[in-house]
Amino acid sequence: MYLISSSNVKKISRMEPPPVDEAAEKTISDYLRSWGLEAYIPKFLEESIDVETLQMLSEADLKDLVPIIGHRAKLTTQIKLLTNIMSNAFENTCANTTPDSNNQIMLYTVEDLPVVQTLPDDEDPPEMSETINEIEEDKPEYDCELYGILSSSNEGKGLLLQYQEKGLLNNAARRRLCNLIITHELKNDAEKKIPSSRFYQLAYEISKIFKQESSSVYFIPYASFSPLQKTSAKGKLLDQYRQRRRDFIKSGIIKSFERRCSSSSSNSNEQYSPRPSTSAQEAISHLEGSKSVNISEKLLWLQNNCDPWQMVESYWEVTTKERLNDLASKNMTISNYFTKYKAINLSGGIYLLLKDFKIMYPDYGDKFNENWPLIKSKLISIAKKKGLINEIDESNEEQTDLAALTSLPFLMSTSNVTSTKKATKKTHWRPSKREVLEGFITQVASPAEVAVEITRKRDKLMKMDLQMQPFVIAVVSPNESITARYIVINNITYEMPTITKAVEACLKAIFVLNAEYPKESRHVWQFVQTVLFELKTKYDKSFTAVNTLISDLGIKT
Repeated sequence: MYLISSSNVKKISRMEPPPVDEAAEKTISDYLRSWGLEAYIPKFLEESIDVETLQMLSEADLKDLVPIIGHRAKLTTQIKLLTNIMSNAFENTCANTTPDSNNQIMLYTVEDLPVVQTLPDDEDPPEMSETINEIEEDKPEYDCELYGILSSSNEGKGLLLQYQEKGLLNNAARRRLCNLIITHELKNDAEKKIPSSRFYQLAYEISKIFKQESSSVYFIPYASFSPLQKTSAKGKLLDQYRQRRRDFIKSGIIKSFERRCSSSSSNSNEQYSPRPSTSAQEAISHLEGSKSVNISEKLLWLQNNCDPWQMVESYWEVTTKERLNDLASKNMTISNYFTKYKAINLSGGIYLLLKDFKIMYPDYGDKFNENWPLIKSKLISIAKKKGLINEIDESNEEQTDLAALTSLPFLMSTSNVTSTKKATKKTHWRPSKREVLEGFITQVASPAEVAVEITRKRDKLMKMDLQMQPFVIAVVSPNESITARYIVINNITYEMPTITKAVEACLKAIFVLNAEYPKESRHVWQFVQTVLFELKTKYDKSFTAVNTLISDLGIKT
């Protein structure tokens, strides 16, 4: 076995391609600049992509790194050219030293010749031995099948080394990991059906090998709480498996399997399943009824009076269970509820809803404020690394609050929104990240634009047969200072003192009213619920994007 040292080999010839070592001396930043793609340098550096790994990227990796099609096409072409150049240079370097008479003779200076060291056939190079030893030292304590799969390939060993250096896999590494695992699972049978138990085992072993990775990022099993409340299986492993099957079907390797289902059953679930991820009915069932003998009179008074406000608050508190039971009934809509109890249509109406939340969820009233400072700093840190936040006035607390909150939609991938316009027809909408942000916190330049924006949003959703759900509007001046913040519920705007109070109160109102999260931003609201409120219910919808961000932030939930 021979090991060639890293000494440079200089070729003295005309019109020869760039030597391998010369190409290696150029950094990924140099190449991107020369290709006119310097805008992507921070992203490539963040994902630890160098010249060597550049040639290993898959189409999915390139799509994530360079979302603009024109730029991605340019990059793909340049990568192919670079690969050919380096491949030709390597072939020229390693070609037979006896030249043909028609070929140009390559001249080498004696001092530049590579040093050849002879090693026993059964001995690995020093660097390779050290690398293998490092991987073996980090081997899980228990017998792990996945560890053997990773250790059996160079790509798998590379992932193990990347974990040791960084402690947490990035998105590109997660894709490579899932690709490697699914390739191994299907290598002997392209039509193999991988059961949920196998996905669950693989996800669990990933979390044991890569200890800062969450198994829920890779697989969450199907769950059924009732005939009308179900959550489908999901996760990065399942996504990769489905994509591989689609590729196999497209190439003719396997045949398509059409799933048959009853449209009436699907529509029934869509129509009568509980509203959102909240569990208002269960919270209401645990409330104690009022001991007041004249509860009916108090309810009737609330339906006809809005002042004095002190009496409104008093009667509102003692009628909580009765009112919310009324709201939870199938015949009562949020609009009807607002019409019935006029006090919640006033500017102070939001505080009546917050009173209800405090009674329904007494352990979660202050969770947002307790968790926000730490989560905020983590969000700003990761947003800066990804180039989402450039300059920010750290001394302006609300400005940093807004920056952290509005980074959420851009730190998570989006998903399709499905609406049913007719009994047999569904429409799909894949909102952009900007549209996701608008479903979470809409920003306008002046108070005069608030009403216009509400009308525009309502009209847009109506065209897709979607109802407008509670959301936040912030009035942000050109110098990025916030001059007003509102919550919009049932066409009523409630002004709030800070942007964090607006987000906190909006989620609490959604729970109390048993409303839905806005379809386009439901994963963002689920993050707020799970991480900032630490509030979990059996009706929660699980999002791979949310689990991935939680893992990236190093949060234990």
